Formats: sequence, C-alpha cells, structure tokens
Amino acid sequence: MVGKLNPDFFPAIFGPRRDEKLDVAAVQAKFAEFAKAIPGKSAEEIADGFIAIAVMNMANAIKKISVERGYDVTRYALNCFGGAGGQHACLVADHLGMTEILIHPYSGLLSAYGMGLASIRATRQMAFEAPLGGNVAEHVASAEASIGREAVTEVAGQGVPAGDIRLVTELHLRYAGTDSPIEITWKPGDGPQALRARFETAHRGRFGFTDSSKQVVIEAISVEAIGGGKGFEEPSVAAPETMPKPGKTTRFFSHGAWQDAGVFLRADLTPGARFSGPAILIEPNQTIVVEPGWEARVTAKDHVVLKRREVLRRVKAIGTEADPILLEIFNNLFMSIAEQMGVALQNTAYSVNIKERLDFSCAVFDQDARLVANAPHMPVHLGSMDRSVESIIKNNPVIKPGDVYAINAPYNGGTHLPDITVCTPVFDAKNEKLLFWVASRGHHADIGGIAPGSMSPLAMNIEEEGVYIDNFKLVDQGEFREEALVKLLTGAKYPVRNVIQNVNDLKAQIAANAKGVAELEKMIDSFGLDVVQAYMGHVQDNAAESVARVLAKLHDSSFDLEMDQGCHIRVKITVNRDKREATVDFTGTSPQRADNFNAPEPVTRAAVLYVFRIMVEDMIPMNAGCLRPIHIIIPEGTMLTPAYPAAVVAGNVEVSQGECRSLAGGDELPDRRAWCDGLCTGHDEQPHLRQQHLPVLRNHLFRLSRRSGLARHARRSHPHDQLAADRPGNPRVAFSRGAGGFPHPPRLGRCGPVAGRGRHASAHPLSGADGMRAALRASPRAALRARGRIAGPRGQELGAAALRGDRDARRLRPDRARSGRGHHHRNADAGGIREGIIIIMQYTERRYSKKYKLK
Repeated sequence: MVGKLNPDFFPAIFGPRRDEKLDVAAVQAKFAEFAKAIPGKSAEEIADGFIAIAVMNMANAIKKISVERGYDVTRYALNCFGGAGGQHACLVADHLGMTEILIHPYSGLLSAYGMGLASIRATRQMAFEAPLGGNVAEHVASAEASIGREAVTEVAGQGVPAGDIRLVTELHLRYAGTDSPIEITWKPGDGPQALRARFETAHRGRFGFTDSSKQVVIEAISVEAIGGGKGFEEPSVAAPETMPKPGKTTRFFSHGAWQDAGVFLRADLTPGARFSGPAILIEPNQTIVVEPGWEARVTAKDHVVLKRREVLRRVKAIGTEADPILLEIFNNLFMSIAEQMGVALQNTAYSVNIKERLDFSCAVFDQDARLVANAPHMPVHLGSMDRSVESIIKNNPVIKPGDVYAINAPYNGGTHLPDITVCTPVFDAKNEKLLFWVASRGHHADIGGIAPGSMSPLAMNIEEEGVYIDNFKLVDQGEFREEALVKLLTGAKYPVRNVIQNVNDLKAQIAANAKGVAELEKMIDSFGLDVVQAYMGHVQDNAAESVARVLAKLHDSSFDLEMDQGCHIRVKITVNRDKREATVDFTGTSPQRADNFNAPEPVTRAAVLYVFRIMVEDMIPMNAGCLRPIHIIIPEGTMLTPAYPAAVVAGNVEVSQGECRSLAGGDELPDRRAWCDGLCTGHDEQPHLRQQHLPVLRNHLFRLSRRSGLARHARRSHPHDQLAADRPGNPRVAFSRGAGGFPHPPRLGRCGPVAGRGRHASAHPLSGADGMRAALRASPRAALRARGRIAGPRGQELGAAALRGDRDARRLRPDRARSGRGHHHRNADAGGIREGIIIIMQYTERRYSKKYKLK
C-alpha cells in the first residue's frame, strides 16, 4: 500500500495454485474503505499510520527490555533480523535514538542460519542455597563432577568428541533476603572477593545499587557443556568505496509524503558500495528500506550497515487536533513511560515487597493532577493516586524544579499508611512553568504501627497503624532530605522497624519518577509541548467517550453487600442513557466503624474507575476520562468517608474488594473472590529480631486475570483480588527469606490448586473453577485474621453464592505431628493461634451451583 514492498521482487506464491503475486488492488480497495470511514485521511496516510503504531510498539518493547537490564540503547547498533525487519529498521532506530543498524545478508533467515552454525550445548543446574565463602571452589568442583558429567554425556551423545567439549560454570548469586539472582561466570582461581566484586558490578548495572552490608548467597550452580558447531568465520574483502546507480526508480509513502527512491539489487552491490536514502534494497530473502536521512553501506564482510547521515529532526509538525492514528500512538507512548518508570522502580527497589512482589504503581498526570496514563500495575493505586497529587498541589503553593514530595495520609489524598506516594513535578526547559506530574506509589513492607507489617487487624486508630506522612518534602531542589526523613520515620509513637529499607525504597521511587521526567522531556523534544499537552487531553476525551458508550447499554441497578463484620456496602447505579451518564450512589452504606474496616474516599473512586474501565472492550489507558461521565455520591459519616483518626488499613484491601463486588453485582458482572486475605507475621519483642514480613499471602497464591469483560470468561482458575495485581510469588521463598528474613518463620505445608466444586463443573460453561489451598504451621507468636467465612462471592446467572473460603486451625498433638491431623478450630480469628497450630486456608471459586458446605 505504501510502496515499500514491491510485488515484482516478491515470490509469486499466492492464490489457489500458489503461483500468483501480491494482490495490490485488493490491498488498495480495503484501505480505500478505511479512508471513507476516517474523513481527512488518505488511504496511504492510514496505512502509514498502521506502520507508525507497529513501529512504536516495537520500539517500546526494545526500550522496556533495555531499561530492565540497565542498558542505554543509544550506545549500541540495532541488529536487524526477520524477513520484515529491514522494512522498519530505520523507523525503529529513530524512535530509539539509535544511529546505526547492522543487517546480515541472511538476516531474513538468521535463526535457521544461526542454528546451522551453532555449537551443541547441554545445561544442568542444581539448587544450592549457601553463603558465598572460601569453599566456593569445592562447591564448583562438586557441581562439575556431578551435573557437569551429565551435560558432557548429553553433548557427546550427539557425536561430539569428548576432547572437543568444554565446560562453562556459572554461579547464581544474590543478596540474602532477595529473590533476584545474577549469573556470574566462574573462572579458575576465583575467590569470594573476586566473585562478589563481579556480582556487585553486575548488580549495580542492572539495579542501580549495591549493598555492602548484605551477605551474598549462592542460590544455584549451573554447568553448560559446549562442543561441536562450525568454526566458521566470514571472509573480509577489501574494496574501494563506490557510489552505485540504482537499477530503477520507484516511490514509497513515508513520513506523511511520497518519497522518490532508487531501487538497488543486492546481487549488483559489492563491498564498499554506498548510497543514500530514500532507497529500497532488494535482497534474496528480504527488502531493506533506507529512509530519508539514512545511508546504506556494504562492509568488507558483505554486511549492510545503515547510518543516519542527517540529524533527526525531533519536533514534528503534526498539529494539536485529535487524530485517530496519533491518538493510538500517544496512548502507547504515555503508557510506555509509566511502564519504564515501573521497571526502574523494580530494578532499584530494596524490599521484597516492591522489588519482587511488584506491589507498586507508576503513572503520569497532567498539570492539574488528572490521571493521563498508567502501566498495568495496581488498580487500587492507580485510581486513587490523583488525590495524592492534588493534595501536594493544594498544600504547596510554591513548587520548584528539583522538589519531590511524599505522602501517605489517608485523610489528605492517601489510602492506607503502607502505601507511600512519591510525586515529582515536571517543568519546562527553562524551569519556569510546571507542565506535568509523575508519581509512584509503593507498598512499604512496614511503616510502623503496633504490629510488624503495619497491617494489624487490632489497630483502632491511625496512630496504631504506623507513621503518618502528610505532604513531606522528600527532595528540596535536588537535595535529598535524608536526615529529616529518618527523623520522621523513627520519631512516631510506633516507628518503622527497618528505616534503611524504607529510605532505600523511597530513593527507588525518586529514581523511577526521574525516569518518567526524562521520558516526558524526550517526548516534548520529539513532538513539541503543544502537541503533548493536546494529546494528554485527547486520550482522556477518548476514555470518556469509551465509557459513555458502555453506559448507553446499561440499566438502573442496585446491590447490597453484607460483609463478615455485619456492615453493609450499598450502591445504586442510575443511568441516563440519553446523556450517556451514570450516578453511582453509596447512600445507605454502614456508618464509620470503630475497627479498621474504613476506606478513604480515594479508594472508592479507584473501585468505581476499575469496574467501569473493565467493561470497556477497547485497549485504552485507565485515566481520569473514564470517570468523566460518572457522578459518585459518598455520604459523609460512612465507612467510605472516615474521619480522622479512624483506622483505615483494611479499607484499601478489604473494603475496596467489597466495593468492587457491590459494583459488579449492580452491573451484573460475576464475582471473583469474597475478600483479600491478609496474613502478617513478625517478631516485636526482641529488638534485634524486629522484622516485618510480607503483609499479604493472597498474591503468592492467586493470579490476576488481566482480561477485561469478566462476564465473558468463565472458569478462570485461581481467583484473584480485583484491585490487587502484584506478582504471585513462591510461598516457600517468602517464608524462608521474606522482607528482611524470618526469625521465626511459619512452616509451609501443602500449597497448591484445589479442583472446582461446582455441581456441573464439566457440563456448564459457568461452572466452578479451581481454587487454591495453603497450610502453615504457626511460629511461636502468631495471629490470624481471616475473611470471607460468612459472606461468599456471588455466582453468575443463577446467582448462587460461591463456596466460601475455609480457614481451619489445627492443633498438632505430639503423636500426630507428622500426619498433620489433630483438633480443628474452624474459622480461626486473631488471637486464637498459638505455637504448633496448623493454619489451613482454602479458597474455591464457583459460579453456578447452589450453596453447599465444605466437607
């Protein structure tokens, strides 16, 4: 359609007899139909727009991977491969800021070519879990003698002589208390100091920091046997530089205009040939498009190297009016910035909670704190972070470049105390005008309070839940205020238990925000400030329109959800189909509670935003526009509008889930699970053992279904928590290391899936799916808080409630310690668990059959 692929040079392998050329007329006819549906756009512009979106997605994927591994792609050449790679290479490189591209003669067949030349390899790995010490050479020798022999035998079995096989041994090293090993190649004579030095160099490159106070652990040893393969080296041919003439001329559509281009045949070019774009190079297995501003050169090894010969003009005159193609591009760009922020945060974070469980969120906001785009992180964070940014703006009339703020205050924009939001303003190039905001929210493993993990079910006021942070200036014009921060975190009545961890995680959030600022500045350089600001509005307008289309199909409804505590969440949804608007009214919800089952207003907004967003089929960012056609009514004095100093820690994890269930009931979507499940353990009596442990167990057991339109997807196993999207981890790892180590860890028993129990599980498409089960043996001091024992999740269509979670506590008798049998304490709650008791947690999702009791 755009002329980059010439049918005359493409194999005639199409049609019923596989002897026809590409059908240009058919493609032109289809795009002509598109052009009729999009006024003001030619068929070529639409086709070029599809390519632009694809190129942007490819560039974003490369950028994300490079950020994850700590590489700056602008310092490298882009290696092009695949039959279509050469058509897009210049465009992808421009988006990445790269100026050189390497294209091998067989790049269109690179995988097959590489396999033919590759060595034969076999790898074996053994778990180790030992400190890195002076006996490391003995460990390596033992591994090579056992698993190394197995790998050599496998390679030799493929015809490779034993004398031609060599071993490469790698140590999988990590800091104690973390779960991110790095492979370090073993060299004969290496000692622990040399290995630690190489490990820390790699750790700094990937994660941005090292920790000299932590022990390095050998998690595993892997041994790879390598042999065979072709000892092939491509020849070099020295030749003078030539400027060949094109065999013919053509034109292709790119950058919004037709480009006159020369056509060169690869067979006619010899090493030393050089020509400038726009041009098309036809190779036997691919087509290479040399875009305007680029130059192609054939090297002495007969490779093609493309180099940008003109400085890329970054600012593009594309206008500020909404364009459907650019709307998709900017949707992806804004989301990509948030994703890169998330990768930076994960790489530099200190705690298991943020680094490995990924309990964090990153987002981009406009000048007025309206959510523009987010990465697919935690919905309960993303729908409420705007209130935190609004609070920063409201309470700080003078904000300067280099300032960074932190907030967790539930009564001033926050949700609950463990979630600390770090907000960074984005200024213009002259540092005169505030343009945007970026923010990251992380769930800190401990923020103080009366119990480790800061999620105590016994907390009755906000002071007992931890350190209250309200509009704290974390960085003052580029200066990190560490002394003031430590004083804040350790000066509360119930201070944090691991201030080093909190400070380092906050530094990671600052670094993540800095990444977002840098990427927004690059976007302004590329498109211009007026365009970026315009499309921040356009993406919100598009989201508002998408939700409005959904509202036009809904009808009035209401739902009353009873929680285990006896309180109610009542919601009434009134739809105005003519105006395509809805009112979500929580009038009738129970009053503010004396316990911590209170949810601040931002949590309710997050639940509403999430539920209505998942009803939109289109791939749009979850942003402020989604709430534009929705009016939310939350009466004062209810558990959804608590007043200071009410406790709120359960509101963010339990009440929010209940709100989603209420809204899902009103919208006739199926339930997933009754409640989130909180499990906190720790040791507070001995100062040297004051450790906080992972605040939630549920996310180690249950995966999130990321698909929208939950009503369409029956039998989704391992039900998830609606507003939680953190990574399911390994419970054995969590309870052996946790957030800082377990002085008295619970012992994990059987952990795995539980088959669905619907009566018609095999016959009905809406029958029950699989759940999960975990068994823990309590440590010397343990408390259990379990929910969903009374009110189970509602079923779909027939409306029967799903199977409720079963939480048993079993006391082990000495004679039955191995079998795990003993006295049962059903529905155990806080305060009833003592050493030696086995805690059983079991959850089964069901959507169809009638209620029945667990046997």
